[in-house]
Amino acid sequence: MDEIKFTVVIPLYNKENSILSTLKSVLEQTYKNFELIVVNDGSTDKSLKVIEHLRDDRIRIVDKENGGVSSARNEGIKLAKFPWIALLDGDDLWLPNFLEMICSMIMEYPNAAIIAVGWNYEDGSYKFPINSKGYIDNYFAVSLKGSVLSSSSIVIRNSCFEEVGFFNEGLSYGEDLEMWCRLSGKFKIAFLPISLSIYRVMTENRACTVRKMDISRHFAYNLSLKNSYSKDEKKYYRKIIRDCMMQCIKFEGKQNIYALMRKHGKREILFDFVLLNINRILNLLSLPQIR
Repeated sequence: MDEIKFTVVIPLYNKENSILSTLKSVLEQTYKNFELIVVNDGSTDKSLKVIEHLRDDRIRIVDKENGGVSSARNEGIKLAKFPWIALLDGDDLWLPNFLEMICSMIMEYPNAAIIAVGWNYEDGSYKFPINSKGYIDNYFAVSLKGSVLSSSSIVIRNSCFEEVGFFNEGLSYGEDLEMWCRLSGKFKIAFLPISLSIYRVMTENRACTVRKMDISRHFAYNLSLKNSYSKDEKKYYRKIIRDCMMQCIKFEGKQNIYALMRKHGKREILFDFVLLNINRILNLLSLPQIR
């Protein structure tokens, strides 16, 4: 197990209130064979000052001009020395045995190029869509039930990026989902249904709380529903669009909904809009939603 080596990549942009606890959750791992690359993406707050006193030979801090989270992740991946890339956002946390459990999964599922574990909110309220350990045979079918992979609970073979490319720097919303779709089409995913990562919602600069959204940089807008997809894949992409619409409705982004209509067709978007509202009612009634 000691031969398994990780490069932990943390993008950092204005996280002065949370970055220290995030880094400590990595440095306090029970498994010690890793390097830690923090990519400062042009922070304008005191993020760097907060962590500059940390003394650990495994830490590398890289400064770059602001280019977005995808740009920061890509920079860290390109600088990685080790075969496995472990991603962690600058305001999330790992439990102490995260990497240890990842190592066990790598050994148990040698055909997997992607290892994912469960994650949860700080209050433990998230209900995971699957509870079985092993290979995920159909990523799109599973993801229709709920989010499985996250950018703070996934470890990827470095060599995968040579085949599928890096994170899309043209996207600002859903760039992680777009990457998981590319990876799942090429490589096996092994999943451990134990929550070992904590997603902290109420922190600085969460994309999900941004009210003014450039719809042209959203994964949902850049999808092409005319491509030849499997049934489950197309259903999943339609779900991505509905989720984007929900965000537009929540933050009064009517112009963005019109933009989705122009891109994907009025009939398609109106259908999804009706389905979205039916599911909202079903959810209030605690009834199964329509996929």
